[in-house]
Amino acid sequence: AVCSINTNGLSGITGIVTTGCTWTCAIQVVNSSQYALLEIWVGTVDSAAGTAVTASMVGTFFAEMAVIEYSGLLTAGTLDKTGTATGASSSPDTGATATTTQASEVWVGGYAPQTSTTLGSLTAGWSTVAGRNSDPSKIGVFAVEKIVSATAAAQCTGTFGRRQAGQAP
Repeated sequence: AVCSINTNGLSGITGIVTTGCTWTCAIQVVNSSQYALLEIWVGTVDSAAGTAVTASMVGTFFAEMAVIEYSGLLTAGTLDKTGTATGASSSPDTGATATTTQASEVWVGGYAPQTSTTLGSLTAGWSTVAGRNSDPSKIGVFAVEKIVSATAAAQCTGTFGRRQAGQAP
């Protein structure tokens, strides 16, 4: 799940609950100057996993969440490398990771745009798999992915209609 929160940077998602699924926060990026927080959570499911996903957080903040489901992936050691970047421009950049250690991977990144409802012109091979901004006057969320068959550094850039607040591959 890629989650974005319009906050003061002091708190994020405290937990995600799905029947038959164990969730852990893989990465958190805070852009305090934009009052934005982006998190990527990884859920490991069993064969009886539910379909309802509920996130909890401390305080009352506007939040968006994009949930992506994959099958056939490893259930242990799922996090290889991470990278982060923050900013406030119409050209979001996830930041680059170090070179990955495994050849066959799914790279997942996220953007937490302020007042943007579209994401385009992504780096070659990357695609938008989920996007949500139910109130364009507040924070939104975009999840991007790239499926690879060789080791490399992960990094995705794109174009927003307006500006971004935080991002992470």
